[in-house]
Amino acid sequence: MCGNVWEWVWDRYDFYSPRWEVDPAGPTSGDSRVIRGGSFDFLPRGVTVTVRNRVPPQARFKCVGFRIARTLMNT
Repeated sequence: MCGNVWEWVWDRYDFYSPRWEVDPAGPTSGDSRVIRGGSFDFLPRGVTVTVRNRVPPQARFKCVGFRIARTLMNT
């Protein structure tokens, strides 16, 4: 899905910790949210799942989207 639009994710933005972590969630408060993956108007070398940036929640861009996801529930 990389390269279509930046993906708006749940995490708030902060700099990563110097220690290695699996799926760091970020801070519980803050002004900016994380966007990931690059988009059609980004440099090709930066269109990967590891690329991230930040935007304020009220910002609107043609190259930022989100994915609706739901946890699978066992019945």
